[in-house]
Parts: sequence; C-alpha cells; structure tokens
Amino acid sequence: MTLPAVRSVPGNGSCTLTVEVTAAVGGSYINTLLAGALVTTNGSNAGPAVAALTVVALVPPPTLGKAFSPATINAGEVSTLTITMSNPGAMVATLTAALIDSVPSGVVIAATPEYRHDLWRGRGAGGGRRWLDGELAGGPRDPG
Repeated sequence: MTLPAVRSVPGNGSCTLTVEVTAAVGGSYINTLLAGALVTTNGSNAGPAVAALTVVALVPPPTLGKAFSPATINAGEVSTLTITMSNPGAMVATLTAALIDSVPSGVVIAATPEYRHDLWRGRGAGGGRRWLDGELAGGPRDPG
C-alpha cells in the first residue's frame, strides 16, 4: 500500500487508511510500519506501528499412520496391523474414496482376522487388502 506524498493530516485530527486483507494459509502475521515511516512537515513517527493478525486454517487435513504390534515376530506368529486415521478439525471428514491398504509381499491376512475400527466391525478371511469407508468425526480417532 502506498499513500502518496502531499496528502495532509489535519491539525488536531487524524487520517485513517483502511484496506481489507486475507491470507490463504493459517498462521500468525505481524505487520509493522517502522519508526520514521511517516514523514511529514512536522517530523516523523517516533515509534513503530504494529498490528497482529491470526488466521485460523479453515480445514486442517487429516493424518494417517500405520504400525505393526509387535513389530518383530517369528515366522508363523501373528502381529496386529493398526492404521490410525486422525481428524484434527472440528468438522466431520467424510471419506470421498475408499481407503485401500495392501500388506507387503510375503505377508498375508490371518486365516480368521478380526477387522476393527470405529466405523465398522466384522470378520473376514483371506485377501491382502481391506476396504474401509465411513466418516471421521472431529478429533483423533484410533481404529483399535
């Protein structure tokens, strides 16, 4: 923003410059006019003028994590694979596509596994992948 020279601030008065701003990314923004930025026939501003703006992200993205427990097993033993979907936002995050997970080559789903998550529960056999669909409520979710 530029306020051209030859503008005047009336005696015993003030002049206000107003502009609307926006930010695409959440965060804290500090806007400073340094001491000496306002140069007039009566001198310059002695101290800085500082304004702070806090922008809250509208929709924080979900996060996804995976872990085996235990992470080390002997051949033929069973480990539990946990997928954690978290929604840090206050609004429900509805899956708009299936979440498809394939186990690594050489690893198979147990003969009678129990699939558990807070969106659906059931038992199934065989296959190297499982489709999960549903909604993630606001706040963290653990499908354990």
